[in-house]
Amino acid sequence: MGGNEPAYSSSLGTLLVPSIIEAEWDWVRPLLQSICDNCEADWESHHVKRLLQDGAAQLWTSLNGGFAVTQMHHNEFFCRSYLLIWICHSGAEFFAEEDFNLIEEFAKENNAGWIEIWSPWKGMPRHLSKFGFKSVNTVMRRPLK
Repeated sequence: MGGNEPAYSSSLGTLLVPSIIEAEWDWVRPLLQSICDNCEADWESHHVKRLLQDGAAQLWTSLNGGFAVTQMHHNEFFCRSYLLIWICHSGAEFFAEEDFNLIEEFAKENNAGWIEIWSPWKGMPRHLSKFGFKSVNTVMRRPLK
């Protein structure tokens, strides 16, 4: 995936499945680092690995070399839990709706009220709107010196 615009194919057909970080770290780590470098993400690869090892996050991988990291969160204002997805890398092609079937089942099993996606890719809101996602907040951040 190059630049800030995700590529898309409706025939991806390689679904995301639950995975273990120790088995996938060799190829996931450099991709996490490239996302940090290219998108100025506010996390580092070792932070993500620690969350996965501690069981505070889940790793999902696909056959095309894509992966996503998820975490269950609770929103006090809405009194609901939700599943947060960091779409980290899409491999050869961009994720399609069918890639999220198992993640959606996981969210429902954990009584999530919605799925929320954070992404440093600028083209992500437009792409995900094709699958029923709505952009509900814009986050602006100014680092303190």
